[in-house]
Amino acid sequence: MDSTLWALMGLAFLLVITPGQDTMLVLRNVMLRGKFAGIATGVGACCGLFVHAALSVCGLSAILLYSAAAFTVLKVLGACYLVYLGARSLWGAWKGAVLPDAVACEGAPLLRGNFRQLRRAWGEGFMSNVLNPKVVVFYLAVLPQVIGDPSAIIRDTLFFVGFQFVIAVIYLTLLSLCLGRVRHVLLRPVFKRRLETVTGGLMVAFGVRLAMEQAP
Repeated sequence: MDSTLWALMGLAFLLVITPGQDTMLVLRNVMLRGKFAGIATGVGACCGLFVHAALSVCGLSAILLYSAAAFTVLKVLGACYLVYLGARSLWGAWKGAVLPDAVACEGAPLLRGNFRQLRRAWGEGFMSNVLNPKVVVFYLAVLPQVIGDPSAIIRDTLFFVGFQFVIAVIYLTLLSLCLGRVRHVLLRPVFKRRLETVTGGLMVAFGVRLAMEQAP
């Protein structure tokens, strides 16, 4: 692990703090279900990193990267999932009501909150990350640079993914807590409707853009 690895650590940090679909999903779930749901969403998205790392180590990401058909299937699934989540937010905004499953987890310790909502939020974050072909491409491109010694592939992969996981969890948790502090403002009917419209529209836009991307 030399200077190249540390440069990649910096790249991983920049990727974490760059707003994207994970950030939009955290914002959406904090607004709908509370800050703990936002934290669960972020942790779920970060757990998806280990799936991509495992696929890369096993060589399966190479299949997705170099097989146009496999890449297209993953891309379409990810795009449809994002459009579905965005459409739910838009529907909630247009109806002017909270979605049926949007039970806030505020006011309760994390481990005593509404576990069904926390599990749902975690699953949404996890699936959003796992179905993101951009992460597949990133890991397949980055991990060979991280692994200097083939005999240390597991150690170096865990080091890199662990670093990105910790940074991403800290960042998304702080984001959820900050959004939670102003949630009472976000939930004002007029502001909430506008925010749901914006976040829903952005998620649909992410999904459409993802669907239109060509395989690398």
